[in-house]
Amino acid sequence: MDGGEMANEAEEITDRFKTILLDARDSGPEVLRAWLSEPDKFLRETRYSLPIHEVLRGLSVEEQEKAMAVADYAVRSSFSYLLKYLEEGESGLTFTLTAIDESTGAKECVIGDGVYREFADFVR
Repeated sequence: MDGGEMANEAEEITDRFKTILLDARDSGPEVLRAWLSEPDKFLRETRYSLPIHEVLRGLSVEEQEKAMAVADYAVRSSFSYLLKYLEEGESGLTFTLTAIDESTGAKECVIGDGVYREFADFVR
């Protein structure tokens, strides 16, 4: 494989990884946190309202604050938060994540030192 083919394959692997990340975007916890943080914006009645909207609209301010604590915890334990943690590393630690194309054996480091570090933001 020459350099051009390897670069194309690396880009293809990265694009496939981005697709996986996009599928994880707008997870339930993140949507719930958005609804609770700006209820006037997100919970107004529309023809697309879901049963959960009615439940959230019925919460008192105190109940919203309690639910927000749960939503924040859920977001912090979500996939995009994990990506952010892996990208930023931890004191003295750098994490790596490598994608391998099983059909060709090509490898591409998608999270690691010196690699594009904004996948969590990309998902958002």
